Amino acid sequence: MSPIVIAPSNLIAYTTTQCEATNVTLGNPVVIENCGIQSIVNNAPLTYPLGTTVVTWTITDNGGNITTADQIVTVMDTTQPILMFNNLTVVLDINGNAEINIQDVDNGSTDNCGIELLTLSQYNFDCSHVGSNAVIMTATDYSGNTSIGLVTVTIQNTGIDLDLDGISDECDTLITTEVVEIPNGFTPDGDGFNDYFVIPISDNYNVMTLSIYNRYGNLVYENSNYTNDWDGKSSLNDQELPDDTYFYILTLDGELRQGYVYINRIQY
Repeated sequence: MSPIVIAPSNLIAYTTTQCEATNVTLGNPVVIENCGIQSIVNNAPLTYPLGTTVVTWTITDNGGNITTADQIVTVMDTTQPILMFNNLTVVLDINGNAEINIQDVDNGSTDNCGIELLTLSQYNFDCSHVGSNAVIMTATDYSGNTSIGLVTVTIQNTGIDLDLDGISDECDTLITTEVVEIPNGFTPDGDGFNDYFVIPISDNYNVMTLSIYNRYGNLVYENSNYTNDWDGKSSLNDQELPDDTYFYILTLDGELRQGYVYINRIQY
């Protein structure tokens, strides 16, 4: 009569760094035999690949009768990918846009069983992203294990500012390249001609501020929202300033201009 054999219990093992399981302890089968056992062997491999391996136990008794029984070893991968990445600095293009891809930041991420997918939480940037941005990088292996990391993507302007308004051109909604020629004098004598200190093309700027100082360095006029309406009077007491040369500081959307302006009311 052939031996009666009960194989050891099925096993679950886990992968090592080589995506395989080693040093798996199978246990021993239960054998019932009345004539003695000649041999108990199995075909177990030294290493077990990811997935299912069937180990067959073969028992031979002293009468040459043979019985086999199967034991299942299931190898699972629970090892998370190892993320390796670089932080990145990108300059916007002339349209104010920038695009990155995973190859720009990945620095050799690995997994014991291979990475199936690398993704970023953001690929496209514009003027609203100038500065540092935290982008999530996710690695997923073929067993569904994931790892995440934060990549710093720094977005920079081109630095091109043709109208010198302090706003980089690719992000500037109003680019004015005309030269601002500031007059060096005016004649606020009430004749309706050249009565105001007028800045040409001032309509191209959102904010103008004007400060006027006399020859002694005293502030005599100030306007934080200048609209070409200085008529030679002091903003401190609304009195006419004497004909003289004054020092001005003018800012156009943050761009500083300075120089001298002469008040001349002399009638010829």
